[in-house]
Amino acid sequence: SILGGKTGSPVIVDMIKKYLRGYVPGMFFMRFTMILSSLMMLDNDKNRSMMAMVATLIADVVFDLMNVLIFDGGMFGMAIATSLSNVVGFLVVMTHYFRKDRILKFTTKGLRMKDLGDVCLNGIPHGINMGCQALRTLCFNGLLLAIADKTAVAGISIATNAFSIIFALVLGMFMSIGILTSLMYNEEDRNGLEHSITLAIKLTLAVFVVIGLLTALFPKPFAMLFVNRSAAAAIDEGAAFIRFWGIQFMFTAISFPVSGTYQGTGKITLSYFIDIMREGVLPIACVMGLGKAYGLRGAEIGFAVAGVLTFVAV
Repeated sequence: SILGGKTGSPVIVDMIKKYLRGYVPGMFFMRFTMILSSLMMLDNDKNRSMMAMVATLIADVVFDLMNVLIFDGGMFGMAIATSLSNVVGFLVVMTHYFRKDRILKFTTKGLRMKDLGDVCLNGIPHGINMGCQALRTLCFNGLLLAIADKTAVAGISIATNAFSIIFALVLGMFMSIGILTSLMYNEEDRNGLEHSITLAIKLTLAVFVVIGLLTALFPKPFAMLFVNRSAAAAIDEGAAFIRFWGIQFMFTAISFPVSGTYQGTGKITLSYFIDIMREGVLPIACVMGLGKAYGLRGAEIGFAVAGVLTFVAV
């Protein structure tokens, strides 16, 4: 209801409720899989992360088919299938940490309760990201319903789904550079630290400028991946949001390795600042402000403007 469900069809709202009930339990396993996968690269086991991804995808397809063809579990069953696939990926990753020939493995040695404070502080950026995304959705849906119609809400939902995949990639970059720079910083390895930061920024720019250009120049094929092709109006609006969101990503992608570097080197306040500006303040201010001033086109352009301002802030 908070995210706009009150204005939607009761049937759709009920489907969303059922899906959330089945999806939430799997979030624990999905989050730990992401964290542990980033650590495996430091232990010379990059292939296992790919194995976990492939296992998750295959399991999701198999469980979805079982839900549709055997159990007829509806939306709740589809969500359970996703949660179970996350469990499969988690178990694949966990096999790394119980092998005796690995440097990184589970142990209770050196476990100190006082370290939990630092763990919580370093985990806040993830909470900021998720909280700001929820707040953004609330603000954007309310704005679009006020200045346009439900087709615009469907369009931004399509764009959100499209970029959730890309966001997972940049979040992985954030986590990896945070771990690497933390190790180099604590070892006082200045050359290693500079090399890690430079490599992360170059990789991020190379990959996400290309992704941003592709989504900006060819948004419609991306939009058609997430909605029935008969919904022409929703596809067109989704493509418009994807185009400007792609431009935004070209400018904001660099903020992830930079923010991860700040976190890894103990400059937590700067990391918080970047996350709050990128995920909350700037996109909400730009999209809401330009949307109210210039309507739907202004809201679309607001994404690109927020990206440029994020780059300036970084």
